[in-house]
Amino acid sequence: KKDDTIVFFISTHGYNGGACTYDGYISTQQIREIFHNTKAGNKFIIAQCCHSGSFNTTPDIITSTQDTWNNLGNIAQNGRSNVVILTSSRNYQYSYGSYYGNSYFLDQLLNALNGEADYNNDGIISIEETYNYLKESFKNNTEQTPQMIGRFNKNAPFIEQ
Repeated sequence: KKDDTIVFFISTHGYNGGACTYDGYISTQQIREIFHNTKAGNKFIIAQCCHSGSFNTTPDIITSTQDTWNNLGNIAQNGRSNVVILTSSRNYQYSYGSYYGNSYFLDQLLNALNGEADYNNDGIISIEETYNYLKESFKNNTEQTPQMIGRFNKNAPFIEQ
């Protein structure tokens, strides 16, 4: 339904064009098709894996934001849905994990959603606040760059405290 929210979070090994699953692989195209066919008003894909930026692009092609969005199969019908794809790295980068707990990306995402990204102190963590927090957290990291793309109201709530 239009009022529903879908969150797809995947943390696994990745390749340019998809991710590994317990019993095989799932391509970014398969995920885009699943999301395209849902009627939910808010759709979030969070991918934490090497080459996860390929969730934002067609494999082996780096394009402008607008061209990239057009390649996503027009997930948001007529711009009425909030659709966000947040990735831990660019499509040509590794996404570094940890042997001792969460990855740095997941730690920073959780910090953001637990209130550190609420820059205006309104009790709502917006999509834009979340991404800005992640960008700031990774600004000195030249090996891994979180990416976000989508069609959404930048002030749309990601989470309310």
